[in-house]
Amino acid sequence: MRGTIIRHNRFTDIGRVIKEATSFVDVMSVYLDDCYCGTLVEGNLFVRAGRAAMIGGGRDNAIVNNVFVECKPSIHVDARGTGWASFWFDGRDPFLMDGLKEVPYNRAPYTKYPNLANILEDEPAKAKYNRIERNVRMGGTWIEWLDGMSEQTVLVRDNWLEGDPGFVAPEKGDFRLKKTSPLRRLGFKEIPVARIGLQPDRYRTAAAIARVKE
Repeated sequence: MRGTIIRHNRFTDIGRVIKEATSFVDVMSVYLDDCYCGTLVEGNLFVRAGRAAMIGGGRDNAIVNNVFVECKPSIHVDARGTGWASFWFDGRDPFLMDGLKEVPYNRAPYTKYPNLANILEDEPAKAKYNRIERNVRMGGTWIEWLDGMSEQTVLVRDNWLEGDPGFVAPEKGDFRLKKTSPLRRLGFKEIPVARIGLQPDRYRTAAAIARVKE
């Protein structure tokens, strides 16, 4: 899964709990499940999007330059590989390790991922090298930490958590930056909202898109 990019999407009004479920079920907009590694989540809008982005025990993941509006929480980080899912790493269930060994992960072209070649010598069960940078939180809650994870184990910096971030009209879904937005000083990159979603092309007319949106 390394090299996956989830960019320029909008997740809106996604309930956190499936009401019809017979047991407790949480809903994630972006779920990097079961030690999923090496994914970039960048430039997305999460508006009332449940538990918006989850790092489920993986490493080398980056959640960068996203907007979280009234999400509870905005981000979840756990280290399940050292907890309930330790069976993947201690020999009881070789599923993950067998998959790793099926590819020459320590030779080119896989060596373009710097922390992969020596992963078996680098505490593979631990959720290492994750980054949470330059995100914006408006309302809701911020990070949910589990399994001893914290800002001591994850790089967390330059996120906007309080005050007016300087969007044009967020209450109307307009997340363009004002010229005076303080986010510019953080290096936040404006999300191309107008390009998110279905676009007219040779296969899809504007009229067809309008019908889908209805």
